[in-house]
Amino acid sequence: MEFILADILLAPIGWLFLIIRYRDKKKVREILKNEYDGSYANAAKDTILNAFILCFGLMIIVLILITIVTLFI
Repeated sequence: MEFILADILLAPIGWLFLIIRYRDKKKVREILKNEYDGSYANAAKDTILNAFILCFGLMIIVLILITIVTLFI
């Protein structure tokens, strides 16, 4: 019950993501049913989580590279 607001806010993001990525409504319905349990909010959560993981991973790589460069200077 406490996640209704989050689902309401995330559903349009998930819908937009799937429409942009697959463009075919039949394909969107199939992917939504098979991968995201029929929920646009789950698609948005997955997309947002992947974006955060990508940003965090890039930050870690940059910090490691900066550390390595400063050790040799």
